[in-house]
Amino acid sequence: ARRGMSVFFNKAHCSACHTGGNFADGGFHNIGIGMDQDEPDPGRYSQTKLRGDFGSFKTPTLREIARTAPYMHDGRLETLEKVIEFYDKGGISNPQLDEEMRLLKLTVQEKADLVIFLQEGLSSDSYPDTMPPTLPE
Repeated sequence: ARRGMSVFFNKAHCSACHTGGNFADGGFHNIGIGMDQDEPDPGRYSQTKLRGDFGSFKTPTLREIARTAPYMHDGRLETLEKVIEFYDKGGISNPQLDEEMRLLKLTVQEKADLVIFLQEGLSSDSYPDTMPPTLPE
């Protein structure tokens, strides 16, 4: 977990957006999720109408992240391992891709350490398990 924390704050620089006590900056970022679709989700753009907000979504907290799968605003990534693979590849390229997104080149060990940090370092044994709400189809 300590090695994973070092990867988080240093090589992977996750703390650029996942910062503070909640591990979230309160900002909106385009990491490319959905930008590979024929009709991408406009994200924050739908409210602001600012082109730079196209495909941007609010940074979620990483507290209790091991309990909140699936991941990303559209639920496309089922595991933390897949999330880390996504970030390792630098997201999905698009004109509004956040400047913090880049190819990480993490080793297999660094990826495993990062998962352990997220699962064990940011989750609590005493947090109550709850079921997510059922969404209408």
